[in-house]
Amino acid sequence: MVLKRTPTTINTPIELFEIIARYAAQDKHTGTSLACVSKAVNLWIIPILYNCVDLRTALDIQLLQRTLEGPSGKQLALHLRTLYMGIFTAELGQIMSEICINIQSVIVPQMKARWLIDLNPPNGIPWLTILGPLRPLHLSTHGTPVLKSVTHLRFPSDTPNGDFGEVKKLSFTHFACVYKPIKRGITGHIYLWDVIQLLLKMETIEVLVFGIDLRKPTVHVSPTEIKKMEEYLRNLEQKDRRVVVYTSDSMELKEKMTNEEFWRYAEGVISTRI
Repeated sequence: MVLKRTPTTINTPIELFEIIARYAAQDKHTGTSLACVSKAVNLWIIPILYNCVDLRTALDIQLLQRTLEGPSGKQLALHLRTLYMGIFTAELGQIMSEICINIQSVIVPQMKARWLIDLNPPNGIPWLTILGPLRPLHLSTHGTPVLKSVTHLRFPSDTPNGDFGEVKKLSFTHFACVYKPIKRGITGHIYLWDVIQLLLKMETIEVLVFGIDLRKPTVHVSPTEIKKMEEYLRNLEQKDRRVVVYTSDSMELKEKMTNEEFWRYAEGVISTRI
């Protein structure tokens, strides 16, 4: 298939034009326009447009579902790698669970995490990131079967509550969460203590990252309790080469990292200890 040359592209090598078009398509609006230029350009752009799907409105759901149910739906579904679940439906989840076999990463706000029960693609979800405070969230394989397929689990803002269910069926290799000195009823900090002990017993674990977020001190947790947890995490980092600890000084930077950047950072720190 040959791209039709125009006055603006006649002196541009086709390879260079493809690179420019692919780069420009990182902007969704530009990419959508480029996809209509020609069949050749469409072949370059479509994989980029569907690589990362951002669902935030009912219209986003409607358009994606219509596309996946269309004649090219199965082919387009193969390009979907990253999914942001700002909104979701069981019906869309059923469709995606059948044909979206290449999903690599799912990002979901804590208040929407219940929708994970409707998403269980054939090859699972290797990377799962849950945003926001996690106190109301109990994440378990019993209610979220796809959790069994997760290898990289990240909580950028808090510590999860729960034992994750059937621990022997978990596949975590990378795990990250953040310690915040928030009093959680009668349980205190039991979430983090229990999570750490569970993770250390998992043979699959390669990377454990713990942030210490003291940017908003609370009167409900004593300085003694906070210091005890800090010291425990620091000692753990010294004893176990898989553990990486970062503090409030770099919290904002870590929060802005993409998952790829974050896990690359953690693996980089660990690699220097070999």
